Amino acid sequence: MLIPPDKLRKILIITFGIIFVFLDIQVRFHMIFMQVLDATTDFAVNNILSLKIPLYLGLGNLFSHYWVVISLIAVMVAFLYLIKYKIAAWWFAITQLVAMLLTWVITIILRIHWQDGPKIGETIPNLLLVWWLQLLLLLVIIMPYLVKSRKIQVMINILIGLFWLSIMLARIQSHHMALTSGLGAITFGYFWWQFSAQQYYKRARHWQKVLEIDGRV
Repeated sequence: MLIPPDKLRKILIITFGIIFVFLDIQVRFHMIFMQVLDATTDFAVNNILSLKIPLYLGLGNLFSHYWVVISLIAVMVAFLYLIKYKIAAWWFAITQLVAMLLTWVITIILRIHWQDGPKIGETIPNLLLVWWLQLLLLLVIIMPYLVKSRKIQVMINILIGLFWLSIMLARIQSHHMALTSGLGAITFGYFWWQFSAQQYYKRARHWQKVLEIDGRV
């Protein structure tokens, strides 16, 4: 099974769901704490980190584009299909599409405002970061199948986390993204990952039988 059982999964779904709803309330009602946090982070990234770690932010900028992550999602789907995880390939593609639709709906609810007509602000959670998070989490799941050394796995996972963080900081620097959009991507993205993983684990074998698809699940 590509997605293993996890006793903590239900707890994580509830926990990150609650955190995301709490963040949504803060954003929707323009709480002063979130505004200060966004402004402070923007100042720190553009005036301190951009000078201290320019290469790190530059790395994030290279991958801070929708066409890059969409292309890599397509590659991951094709890879899963080729190694006989056909149900997993369809599951991953569909969950990313649904994540996009949910992100748009949440953004409309949280960011819509009136200024010479209806206007919608930047997406929250940030869709690019949600997609990157989903892609990297799937890579973490696949890693034990490719690398047997536990130490190397841990090192790679740390590098994956730093890579995602570099993209978030690059979005703040170059695309004027608010930190709240990045925090929304973390909380919603992880909630959505755990929720969809739970559905996959519970139903993958059933889908395989119903759709008469050969291969592993």
